Amino acid sequence: DGSIPDTIGSCNKLLVFNVENNRMTGTLPDSIGALPDLQELVLRLNKFTGSVPASVNNLNNLRSL
Repeated sequence: DGSIPDTIGSCNKLLVFNVENNRMTGTLPDSIGALPDLQELVLRLNKFTGSVPASVNNLNNLRSL
């Protein structure tokens, strides 16, 4: 259980962020769009609420969501 903290955006070397099936809750922080090298974002099988933030459009290297 838990949520993704706003500080995720400071992990600027992150390539893969996989929290599949971790009972995560809350909303996705806007700062998730500040991960310039992120290639894979796996969020399925959690209990997130709200929409995917528009900042995800900044993830130019993202290959899988």
